[in-house]
Amino acid sequence: MLRLEATGEATGTVPILVEATDLDGHSLSDNFSITIVTEPTSFATYAARFGVPNDPLANDDGDTLTAIVEYALGLDPTTNSSNLPTVSDTGDTPTLSFPLITDLDEIAAAVETSIDAKTWTTAWSSRDGLTPSGNLVSVEPDDVGFLNQITVSSGHDLAEHPQQFMRLRVSMD
Repeated sequence: MLRLEATGEATGTVPILVEATDLDGHSLSDNFSITIVTEPTSFATYAARFGVPNDPLANDDGDTLTAIVEYALGLDPTTNSSNLPTVSDTGDTPTLSFPLITDLDEIAAAVETSIDAKTWTTAWSSRDGLTPSGNLVSVEPDDVGFLNQITVSSGHDLAEHPQQFMRLRVSMD
């Protein structure tokens, strides 16, 4: 039996070599790795883990996303992000889908919609909860364990309003 135990706030990939030798001297070995992912408990912890300034508006990797947005979306603030929010217009109303760490007390996320890019209304806020209703279409846990894939509808029919705008706002309380 082999037992591995991790403690603390460590994150990253750890290479492991397992070797076994029987009583006749025959041996086998295998290499594998374990990736440890821990949920950040605060923005300050997140910034320290990645070695970036404790500044929510910083953009150290130059990908146009502020550190607070990358924190809320569970992204790495030191590399250009590829798991960005996406818009779909395959149904009667457009939807915006994005990953979100949903149990961060210091973060609020909101999806806002507009039909003219001047007047914006809140279609959903993380403060409203995670039970799909109204414009909140779905909440799907991802394989990391602390991220959820959120999908929010604009609430405006495409036939009636063919030009629509959606944006994700992230703020720190």
